[in-house]
Amino acid sequence: MADERRTTRFDPVTGPPEPRRPVRDSFREVPPETAVLREPPPPRRRPVAPPDPSRRFDAATLWAGSVATALVTGLLAIVGILVARGLLGVDVLAPKGDGVWGNANTLTYALTSAACALGATALLQLLLATTPNAIRFFSWIMVLLTAIAVVLPLSLSVSSEAKAFTAVLNLVIGVAIVLLLRGVVGSARRKWAESGR
Repeated sequence: MADERRTTRFDPVTGPPEPRRPVRDSFREVPPETAVLREPPPPRRRPVAPPDPSRRFDAATLWAGSVATALVTGLLAIVGILVARGLLGVDVLAPKGDGVWGNANTLTYALTSAACALGATALLQLLLATTPNAIRFFSWIMVLLTAIAVVLPLSLSVSSEAKAFTAVLNLVIGVAIVLLLRGVVGSARRKWAESGR
């Protein structure tokens, strides 16, 4: 029994004791001179597409050109009526007895033509600010509105000459508005580019 106890008893290990490893305390404050500051990563941002250069234009130039376009279309309407009544003898917008100028309808027609140019400019500015290919959409809208203005006089109960001349005059005014405003947009974009904004 004594021999068995001796064999099962563990003798202490002789030799120098192993040095104890320091226990790392995760909650211990690190001196500021040895601390490594880590900034949080910046938040991920979605890539922003660059602004469409076709939407950049100088609004003052656009509206200055619009006023000039309105003046041109108003005068164009007056010239057309004078040619119809004075040279061709067609009673457009008034009976023949009212003379070459006609009556108050002539002035109303000229002012309406100028107002159409201003309204087209407002539509153009809205399309430029919100729509891709704004000039293409503007051209299509104006072509359809001009077609309506051409067809409407043909349904009036006046002479066939007056119907035809009014339809042609509406067509000329509509085409003038589209062409002039397309040129004004080009000038407004160049003005914006030159200003370096």
